[in-house]
Amino acid sequence: MIEGRYHMPYLREKLEHTSPAPVMIELGSSCRKGSLDEVRKWATDNHVDVVVNCTGLGSATLCNDNLLIPVRGRLVRVAAPWLKFGIYSPNKAHAYVGRDSVIIGGYREPLPSPLIQPIRPEQAENSHEATLDILERMGELWSGPLPSSPILEEWTGFRPHRDILRLELAWLCDQNGGRSIPIIHNYGHGSMGISLSWGTALDVVYLVTQALKASTGSCTQGLLAPGLEKLALQ
Repeated sequence: MIEGRYHMPYLREKLEHTSPAPVMIELGSSCRKGSLDEVRKWATDNHVDVVVNCTGLGSATLCNDNLLIPVRGRLVRVAAPWLKFGIYSPNKAHAYVGRDSVIIGGYREPLPSPLIQPIRPEQAENSHEATLDILERMGELWSGPLPSSPILEEWTGFRPHRDILRLELAWLCDQNGGRSIPIIHNYGHGSMGISLSWGTALDVVYLVTQALKASTGSCTQGLLAPGLEKLALQ
């Protein structure tokens, strides 16, 4: 099983050490922009060729996208080194064996768009009642001792869900006739972020190459990633 807490540092280290060209990775608030027009101005001032937008839930306000909603999820990590297999039921619960713990989940709560109701701090707090509910449902699914294993961690987070993820090339156009900046949007993966990451990353590379070919300074029609055209029409 791939765990994000280990997978992301691995990818970063691999990129830094194996890229044929110099790579600079900055984590934090090096670029805080509240609108796409601010992103365009920043990209122009810094001579950026292409912008890739992977801001997750932040894209709701950044792109004024009311189709993107937060789905609250909860997980429980327990110490069960004896478990050597995964357990899954779409309607009950699931358990996946990680590197140093077993992850038990099965909680999905869609919330309103941040454009309608911003996420409140208390909504990100862990819930003992929700933890007990997850463990009880695991006990109903499997009669083994997993639900009574020592709890190592409780986690609450928000997954950026979109019925059709946004994966497309668009253009940040200057209404005053200045240079237009290509932007590739890549967000809305929901709970499938790691599973879809490799495929959507390849699509982003394709869209970047198309943007560089078409980057003439004019506002050009956008382009969906291959395969999304049919979904977008439904």
